[in-house]
Amino acid sequence: MHDGIINIKACTEVFSLCEASGVKLWAEGEKLRYQAPKNALTKNLIEKIKESKNDIIFYLQKLDALCGSAEALPLTPIQSAYYMGRREDYELGNVNAHYYMEAEYGEIDCDRFQSAVNTVIQHQDALRNVILPNGLQLIQERVPEYSVPVHVFQSEQEREESREAWSHHKYPYGVWPMFDIHISSVQSCDWHLHISFDCMILDAWSLLMMLHNLMEVYQGKDVTWPNYSFRQYCLEESSYRENKKEQSLQAEAYWSRRAPEMPPSPQLPYCKNLFEIKSPRFFRLHSYLSKEDTRILYERAKQYRLTPAAVICTAYMKTLSEFSTEQSLSINITLYNRLPLHRDVTRVLGDFTNNALASYEGEGQTFLEEVKLTQAQFWTLVKYKDYHGVDLIKKLSRSQPGKAVMPVVFTGVLQGLKSELNYFPEGMREIYCISQTPQVVLDYQATDFSGRLSVNWDYVTEAFTEKQIQAMYQSHLALLKAIIQTNDWNMSI
Repeated sequence: MHDGIINIKACTEVFSLCEASGVKLWAEGEKLRYQAPKNALTKNLIEKIKESKNDIIFYLQKLDALCGSAEALPLTPIQSAYYMGRREDYELGNVNAHYYMEAEYGEIDCDRFQSAVNTVIQHQDALRNVILPNGLQLIQERVPEYSVPVHVFQSEQEREESREAWSHHKYPYGVWPMFDIHISSVQSCDWHLHISFDCMILDAWSLLMMLHNLMEVYQGKDVTWPNYSFRQYCLEESSYRENKKEQSLQAEAYWSRRAPEMPPSPQLPYCKNLFEIKSPRFFRLHSYLSKEDTRILYERAKQYRLTPAAVICTAYMKTLSEFSTEQSLSINITLYNRLPLHRDVTRVLGDFTNNALASYEGEGQTFLEEVKLTQAQFWTLVKYKDYHGVDLIKKLSRSQPGKAVMPVVFTGVLQGLKSELNYFPEGMREIYCISQTPQVVLDYQATDFSGRLSVNWDYVTEAFTEKQIQAMYQSHLALLKAIIQTNDWNMSI
């Protein structure tokens, strides 16, 4: 008889290996059954399954009960899109929505830090969420204490080798936690935090909030916890939308009229057909603008009554148009939208992601006119921000089921020029970051957490040659520089 204490780490490793190899495991009574493609059960995998067999059987039995729990909730539309996107039969599928970052911090008291992590888990129920294999989510009332692994590496190279695995981790369904928080040092110096999570439980804004919660607890500060939860938000969302039916009908009418008129996604010079890429692997190109260049860019945008996001997105689409076989194009825009269901909703962790589309019609106008067209679209996106963008993508893909119809994305996590120059907790500095999303080939992640614009392109490595992606990226950086150096945007740039 099993004692009820499961080696979660060992089970997670087995489930991850099985999912990557197409091996399916299930329990029949006290026996473990499997179904596997030819040659998928390697000697290493068989040994790992044998080592954890009793734990796996016990967990799978427990999982059946979790899937049948009355407390399980439906996924939100964006969570459902991420869930479906993990399927191998989807173009650019077979990958999870995942975010990974490393941050430098001073020497860490590991025990106190672990206690802080568990305090945040206790107060933020999204961190107790687990996505089930039947397409539901279960936000658990209680979870085991989270143990923060501490790694002491002998060299920076050794730490970077571990990053390679951590940065693309795939969380199995039905296994808690769906995040990882590690501490590392090189020979007990140069301390880093490693944070990884499945985007089905958190979005990028929630990551920032979680870091602030965590470091405030760690530093012994008072934290004002929300008197509200992500579970409550999920339960109340449908009622809110029902009360806003007229606005939903307006949004539906707008997109039904607008979507057929929009140009397709950028026709970029991919070196491989996207449907042939069976296991997408992402890499990041990264640059910073100086604080002075960022200030000039933002102040000039303000001068023309434009948002930095509209300016940067226009420059992005202009660059894509230069390399696309068709000048006119549309891209996917990531939005973060917390419905005003409670006064504390802004302090709740969770996945509040939405998406929409924006288009670019090509050359022939001044840069200012181009940005104004983008800005007008952005204001419309704000007006209809409650509309589920996933429904829009479904409209476009009806005749092409499973196809990645809008695989080029712009994600702006921008706060503009504020008095504080660092949006990370005091003493923390981002070292490395990368994201990956199913059915996405290129995602521009624009952030300004350190008071300067961070230009990040996360792209599928098999889709581009190194020469091609570098040419596109460097062209975009040159365009940003030209925009900053041009005093009058009322001309062609």
